[in-house]
Amino acid sequence: MFGITLGVAVVVAVDLSNQSANLSFKLSMEEITGRSTHHIVAAVGHLDETLYPDLRVRQGIRNSAPVIEGRITIAGEQFTLLGLDPIAEQPFRPLLPGIGEGAVRQLLLRPDTLILPQSSAHRLGIQPGQWIELQVAGRPVSMEVVGTAGDADNSALDGVALADIATVQTLLQRRGQLDRIDLVL
Repeated sequence: MFGITLGVAVVVAVDLSNQSANLSFKLSMEEITGRSTHHIVAAVGHLDETLYPDLRVRQGIRNSAPVIEGRITIAGEQFTLLGLDPIAEQPFRPLLPGIGEGAVRQLLLRPDTLILPQSSAHRLGIQPGQWIELQVAGRPVSMEVVGTAGDADNSALDGVALADIATVQTLLQRRGQLDRIDLVL
């Protein structure tokens, strides 16, 4: 009887663990993709960034946002660096919880700035206003952390750094390129 009880307990524990991991992944993806219903991606390679203003202005698809992604290392930890257009993001996705307008303005006006999730910044001992050394494709780069997103208990954004799209294009040496355009149709 004890063996059956133990077996059931193990199965239930594994199932709960899987459900928790799946929910955490789903929440992380929702933080990144927001309310997007569609994505425009290139069949091969990257999109030319001139497609974005054509869609938004000439085609009238206002609920659109350009995105470029890359990998960076901060204090030995891997991060996904998301390059976003903060102006297009404001009504589009709830990606920037807890970020003040001042931090968003700094992303737009100053190169070499980024926003970290508060949980990551707290774990790494990084404060807004601090300059940090990170690695991009093996190259050392200095950037200023101008703000944090989320709260220290919310790990949905953990491992995702945010910067203005032009900054990320420069860092990744991919000027004029996008990875995707997110849409709400």
